[in-house]
Amino acid sequence: MDAVIPYPWNSPHQKVARTHSSDKFADAFNEAQFVIALRSRIADVYPLVEFWKDKTEKPMEGIMEYIDPIIKDVLAKKNAMKHATAEEKADKEQNVTLLDDLVEKTEG
Repeated sequence: MDAVIPYPWNSPHQKVARTHSSDKFADAFNEAQFVIALRSRIADVYPLVEFWKDKTEKPMEGIMEYIDPIIKDVLAKKNAMKHATAEEKADKEQNVTLLDDLVEKTEG
C-alpha cells in the first residue's frame, strides 16, 4: 500500500523510479493482461501466433514470485490452526480474509 502508484505506459509520471517490491508484480500483471488482451483480439488463431512460446510465461513467473510466499504463509497458518486451542481458533475467526476463507475451503 505504500508503493508509488503504477501509472499507465503513456503517463508522464511513468518516468518516476519505482523500486518497491510490488513494482515487479504490477509490471508483470500489466504485461500478462496486455498479452491476454491481444489473444482475445486475434481469437482462435492465437495458438498459431504463440506456436513456439507462450507469451504469458515470463510475466506469470513475476506474478507467482510475488504470490507464492503469501500463499505459503497462509497454508502454514492453516496447518498451525489444526493444532490450535479453541480460544486461538475463535481469535482467528474474527480476522478472516478472503484468502484465509479460500484456503480453508480448498485442499491441495
